[in-house]
Amino acid sequence: MDLEEDPGYRRVDRETVELIGVITKAELVYNEEEEVVDMCEAIRQMLLEASEKGITQGLSQGLSQGELLGSYQTAVDLGKTPEEAYKYVSARYNRTEKEVREIIEKA
Repeated sequence: MDLEEDPGYRRVDRETVELIGVITKAELVYNEEEEVVDMCEAIRQMLLEASEKGITQGLSQGLSQGELLGSYQTAVDLGKTPEEAYKYVSARYNRTEKEVREIIEKA
């Protein structure tokens, strides 16, 4: 029998779900007013929220790195040496020169 089909695992009392959340530090998503929680759905919702959060963070990070790379390239195009461009971009985006170099070298 699949765990999702086993009512003993699927339907769990709210206090147990709260305890599982505390012990595992998982942010389970469920209706706190209900006495019995569909644990499978709570885990599905937790995973969905985590996935959405990861996508949002990834997009934000990608946009930020793209902006940094564009600023570096513009500085070089306007006649700055690569060293000057690294310094300019690191100051503008409040990053270390090492961080800027790593981002640009990966691009």
